[in-house]
Amino acid sequence: MTDNQKNTLYRIANPGIANDGKSATYTEPHFTQYTLNRDDRQIDNTTTYGDARFHIDQIGTRTREGDTWVHIVATDPAYTVADGWIMLAGLTPASPVTK
Repeated sequence: MTDNQKNTLYRIANPGIANDGKSATYTEPHFTQYTLNRDDRQIDNTTTYGDARFHIDQIGTRTREGDTWVHIVATDPAYTVADGWIMLAGLTPASPVTK
C-alpha cells in the first residue's frame, strides 16, 4: 500500500446496488476463494453510504484479472456495516487523512 493510499480518506464513487465490484462491498474479493461468488456481498445497497468516509487497511490484486481490491473501514461507527472489500476503481478520494 502506498503512503498516499494510507493517508487518504475515500468514499464510494457510485453508491448503489450494482453487483460489479465497485458499488457494493464484499466479504472477500470476487472469486478469490472457491466457495465465494458474486452473492457474497457484505452490503448489497450502498445508496445510503454516499456520505461515508473510509480508509484502506488492506490491498490485493487478483492475479488472473489484474484488478486491485481494497478492504475499507468506515471512519464513522454508524457506517461500519459497509466495511468490506471493494475494487479500488470504485472509490474516489474524499480528503487526506489528518493526524
